[in-house]
Amino acid sequence: MSLRPFVLTALIVNVSLLAQAQTPAATPERTKQEALEWLASFARFQVLFHADDVKKLQERVKAMTPEEAAKWWEQTAPQRKLLASPEWSETEDWLRKFLNVQAKYSDDEIRERQQEAADKAKASPESLQTVLDQITQARRKLVGGAQAAEETRRLQLAANNAYRQEEVRQREAARARAQAAPPPAPGGTPPARPAPRRSNEPLIDSLDVARWAILRELFPRW
Repeated sequence: MSLRPFVLTALIVNVSLLAQAQTPAATPERTKQEALEWLASFARFQVLFHADDVKKLQERVKAMTPEEAAKWWEQTAPQRKLLASPEWSETEDWLRKFLNVQAKYSDDEIRERQQEAADKAKASPESLQTVLDQITQARRKLVGGAQAAEETRRLQLAANNAYRQEEVRQREAARARAQAAPPPAPGGTPPARPAPRRSNEPLIDSLDVARWAILRELFPRW
């Protein structure tokens, strides 16, 4: 009987035991260090909370005993999971760019909203989820509005191009008709020439009506 299977089994068991022995135990001291490293990384890129509040939290966790820090780390696991979710990561990237360019809210108003988010995060994972959902919905609404505005501009350009093409066509047709008109009979009254159209005078045709119908639908108050 071959001893090779038993040798391979023993080798696998020894490697597994060696790997377990080399893995450090999750002591309170190591958990506290992990918490401080996470907070330092989180503080570098987050924009949901005010930077001063995150700094105060770092100082508070640093002042904790290892056991207190390990307890805090365990209690805040649901909140950290929400803040690391792909859904929130996408929204936070948008929020970072929005805060860099927006001019609607003052610094005090932004500070107030960041404080509200911090209070919700402390209260429970559910209340933090509510804040994240509200920001995500605002992002979708603003992005959707921007896309709608872009579509409006595209429709306006298309209508304007069609308007100009139709205007050129009608002018060329009128010129062709004028050139093709028969000369007046001797002693007769010459045919009346059409009054020149001013350059800014609107043409009333199907394309023009369609164009303004689109604008009235998009801007009812016009």
